[in-house]
Amino acid sequence: MNTNRLWVVPANDLEAVAIRDLLFRSGETVLVTGQPWGATWASLEPHIVHAIESFRAASPAAPVYGIELAGPNPFGARNLDHHFYPGDDRRSPLTSLEQVAAILEVPLTREQTLVAVNDRSWIPGLLEAGATGDEIRRIRASDRAAQGVTKADEERAARDLDSARRESGVWLVRCPDGDTSAHSDLLFDRTGRVDAVLLMSPQEWSYSGPLASQLAAAAFPENHWAGGAADCGYFGIAHPSEHSCERIFQILRIDPHFLSRVA
Repeated sequence: MNTNRLWVVPANDLEAVAIRDLLFRSGETVLVTGQPWGATWASLEPHIVHAIESFRAASPAAPVYGIELAGPNPFGARNLDHHFYPGDDRRSPLTSLEQVAAILEVPLTREQTLVAVNDRSWIPGLLEAGATGDEIRRIRASDRAAQGVTKADEERAARDLDSARRESGVWLVRCPDGDTSAHSDLLFDRTGRVDAVLLMSPQEWSYSGPLASQLAAAAFPENHWAGGAADCGYFGIAHPSEHSCERIFQILRIDPHFLSRVA
């Protein structure tokens, strides 16, 4: 086992699981946090914090890598990421999986490459990369499973999509019980094409489409994040105020008055 560096990794989506498995197979020293999407340094479990502190005390100059952990860290660790957070732009042309492989100096398999493409640009990227229909379905199903999406979540997503509306080229989907990746996947299955979509739940709003970078640049006061490819990126915002919801509609070129009809 390589004790000259330490990795702190979540396992909250398919890319994170692929990174974890690659590190284990490469004989690296890995700490796995059980945090879901939105993992942060501040929310690391006490036993992981203790392990990092012990590693730092024993090897003060050795590198510590954190995979997609938002926020500042007190360990002098290096963040491997490719997302935007308020005040912390970590966007990169390389996904976290590709960055890890570069540090390990190992090539990615085709499966790992598709996992990276999926994380960067979802189904459009997989199609452009020449993935087969079976590969796309397998990758997307594996990603949903790694995120903890259940059969009940997928059934709920189907019901939510039954009342979806399309305005100005954007699918507007109310998700009263929360949104999951099943909503976007199922929408693609139903329409057979990749359309912009805005998922609206009480906890957060999530957009996927070509205007994600404009939303990320709008300096919303609420916690928000963004990433993905320029032509099909994603943007999320937690508990948006009515004013922020109206701004989102304006940026997406949707009549803000339509908000009252989907609220």
